[in-house]
Amino acid sequence: MKLLTTTAFLNLALLIIGATATLSAFGGSTWREGNDPLLQRINRRGWLSLSCLLLALAIGIKKEIRTEEQDTQTRALSDQQQQKLSKELGDSRLRLDRANDALSNLHLQLNDSQERLNEQKKSMNDLRQSVTSAREDLSGQRNANLITAMASSDQRVKDVTFFLPLTSAARTAEDAIETLLPKFNVESCRDLTGLEVLVLTQDSNVQRFTYRAGDKSKEHNNPEQSFPNADMVEHQETSGDIELFNAVNAILGQKSWNKYVYMAEVYTLHHLDSAATLYAALSAPDSHPVAIRVQWPTSFATKDDYEKAIEKYPSSIKPIAPESIPLTDVEPQPLRDNSYPAACAKQVKRYFETAFDKAMLIITLNQPQNESIAFKLKALTPRLDHGVWEVEFATFGSPDFSASDSFTSIMGADWPPVKPSEAGH
Repeated sequence: MKLLTTTAFLNLALLIIGATATLSAFGGSTWREGNDPLLQRINRRGWLSLSCLLLALAIGIKKEIRTEEQDTQTRALSDQQQQKLSKELGDSRLRLDRANDALSNLHLQLNDSQERLNEQKKSMNDLRQSVTSAREDLSGQRNANLITAMASSDQRVKDVTFFLPLTSAARTAEDAIETLLPKFNVESCRDLTGLEVLVLTQDSNVQRFTYRAGDKSKEHNNPEQSFPNADMVEHQETSGDIELFNAVNAILGQKSWNKYVYMAEVYTLHHLDSAATLYAALSAPDSHPVAIRVQWPTSFATKDDYEKAIEKYPSSIKPIAPESIPLTDVEPQPLRDNSYPAACAKQVKRYFETAFDKAMLIITLNQPQNESIAFKLKALTPRLDHGVWEVEFATFGSPDFSASDSFTSIMGADWPPVKPSEAGH
């Protein structure tokens, strides 16, 4: 700041002296004419002008010397700063090189660790495959031994029960048609959409539980059928057997449950179904023993119901010749060019995706202790089958073995009496 003040002062002095010298010579002469010596002829104006010029010269010289000194100091300071910056840059480069070396070493260590991890993963995968293979071999051997034992002892299936806990996304209703189907917002969907539950009871035999639209029955009991069957929708808190419901749901591992359960049971004892054959079919890797599917259009309880539906929805039902219409259980045929309406199909697909999760299929053997084998099921992704939606249930995990008549007591089915020829099995 001091050097700057001095420089400014010198510049100001030069300006003032220059202006004074100019003004002293302005409007008059600085010496007199004559033959006297020059110094004697210079008047006061001239001496003032001459003094200003000499003083300006001296100050100019001083200013230039001062400027040079400042330039020299500035260059020296700049050189020092440049040297300092160069040194800092060199130190930074050295630190960067060291950091790069450390990073390279870290990359090498990481690569080594990754290689060791890959080797460990490979070893674990090999071990897992070995364990899985051994488990499959043991399971296969166990199944083979069990099937052989069942076949040797002529074990027979007494009944087959399908147990389905509904998720929290399902409807809370007490009849199968409302429990297993969505709440349609289109009238034709409500009036004409029926339902079928298909349950495998033999190696190649599937029993169908059919529900027509509008069926509000909480349960059905059909002992007169060739395969007697029964079904019902039960709420956990009103069933009287809460512990059983909770135990089944705990075995299945279903996290979402609205406390409603759909159950369907088929009585097979009169047909003397082989337990070994059914167990082999259910334990197969690709076993899908249960399916729920839409029936379009629904069946009708009476001829009058059918004719009213024909009149109301002529484009959805193919008429049957009057003389061939039975008095009950009218089964209309859908028009070939009239697939399941998109509005209905969209709701069914979404409902099938969210309302079902896990289930259980229980086969009870014809023994005094009512030994049962429970297969865990999981709902697969819904699919279209001949223009209507269907959701299949596939087996997973290992079956559970127990001795209990709990499910028989829940269903309360009125099965036909056991024939003497069957009592010994």
